[in-house]
Amino acid sequence: QSPGHLEWAFRGGANLEFAEDPEDPYCYCMSNPKSYEFIFDIMDEAIELFGQPEYFHAGRDEFDMRGNMPVDETCKAIGKERLYIQDTLKVYEHLKSRGCKVMMWGDILTKPGFRELVDELPKDILINDWRYSPSQTYPTVDFYQEHGFPVVGGTWYDPRNIYYFCRYADKRKIDGMLHTTWTGFESEEAVLRKYPEQAYAYVLAGIWMWNPLRPHVDNLPFKPKAYFDLAWSEHQRGGSDFAVVDLKPYCNISRADSGRAVGWLGVGREQDLHSLPSGTIGIGGVPY
Repeated sequence: QSPGHLEWAFRGGANLEFAEDPEDPYCYCMSNPKSYEFIFDIMDEAIELFGQPEYFHAGRDEFDMRGNMPVDETCKAIGKERLYIQDTLKVYEHLKSRGCKVMMWGDILTKPGFRELVDELPKDILINDWRYSPSQTYPTVDFYQEHGFPVVGGTWYDPRNIYYFCRYADKRKIDGMLHTTWTGFESEEAVLRKYPEQAYAYVLAGIWMWNPLRPHVDNLPFKPKAYFDLAWSEHQRGGSDFAVVDLKPYCNISRADSGRAVGWLGVGREQDLHSLPSGTIGIGGVPY
């Protein structure tokens, strides 16, 4: 990450000499040479560890979300918009010198004060335009395309966001889509317990990113969460065979109480099974 989201770099009071706001350390000072000694060393290590990747994602999002910006007197004189562009160019040139193309998040460059400077950046930067709200249109995609940048859209967990963004991306013929998950450094088990909506959103991303003309989430022929649960249970047990037994010829009672028939316990809908999920459900690693 650069230049913000550097909580990890300042943890425990470390490296505060190049924090823009030492009282709330989050972004490095973009006029301090020590910032670049630090971040370029980290980037070089990552390039080596990942075997000289074609692209390097340099972050660039939400850099002024926390703390005061700017604080440093030199940074104040330049202004945070110009600072951000200059910093982006420095990171771009460093990664280019290491043989890497640059990807970066696109949330900052469409803001007032920044958008007027966007044409100062090289047009081979791949913009990852994350937009997590459901909308019929995503005009920031148009903005980047109009300014000559390749664009990859980014979605999160809202099914409507994934559905509409994929359709808009297809309409605009952008370079692709990516799907994000923000769950910290939790284990897979913890993610499924705390953030299940982020887990089964991958089913929807897989559906719509490969085929954006598939039906809306309300009209899909299956329940995404149930499908994910089944796929996950198969993953957990390493794959097993199950036989389906059709019980329909032997059913003689409804799951729901209604005015037409006595269901389950016959004491009203608050005591029946009308809310029991339908479709294939994974329970304890077994599909039902």
